[in-house]
Amino acid sequence: EKFCQISGYSRDELIGENHRILNSGYHQIEFFTDMYRTISNGKVWHGEFCNKAKDGHLYWVESTIVPFTNEQGKPVNYIAMRTDISEQKRSELAIKDNKERLELIMASTGVGVWDWQVMTGEIEFNPRWAAITGHSLEELQPLNMASWTNIVHPEDLTYSSQLLEKHFDGETERYECELRLKHKQGDWVWVLDSGRLVERDENGFPKRMIGTLLDINQQK
Repeated sequence: EKFCQISGYSRDELIGENHRILNSGYHQIEFFTDMYRTISNGKVWHGEFCNKAKDGHLYWVESTIVPFTNEQGKPVNYIAMRTDISEQKRSELAIKDNKERLELIMASTGVGVWDWQVMTGEIEFNPRWAAITGHSLEELQPLNMASWTNIVHPEDLTYSSQLLEKHFDGETERYECELRLKHKQGDWVWVLDSGRLVERDENGFPKRMIGTLLDINQQK
């Protein structure tokens, strides 16, 4: 009954048909080849199907197909247990789409990105962040607060720390600071460093902060 409800087909419409009645066209032929190879060898297959309902809309199911074999070990029939995961998949696909869109924006605008674990001091930079200072990510290893403080102009480091403290204390919605970074060639490069606290620990202390780095040297 649940199968009928999700697919939109009646029992009479389904009996005598095979899985092609639900084929959405989403999966490549290799996907089905692998599945049939697995179950025809008497093994259990587990995966996710994108199916097409009777009215044409797509839905996702998490599926486990169990073969039942005869005395010779050959499958004689199969039972498939499926769970509707459409909402979960829609969320995953939306996140993937947003991530790809964000990556395109970052690539086209030349924005550096940083992700700072405040308590441990570990920081992740994207390649563009390093490129603004003339470095590669490998040259900045290990990536931590020292990687940051070692290239910030001493005068700007104090000001940046003060703005961070204000943000951590909830006085500002975000951290934003114009400062100078030491370029690999020895020059100082002006950047706009922006970020926001995205996570606190159970005691309310700053835990994680994410932000961007924009080259504003020409404007300055």
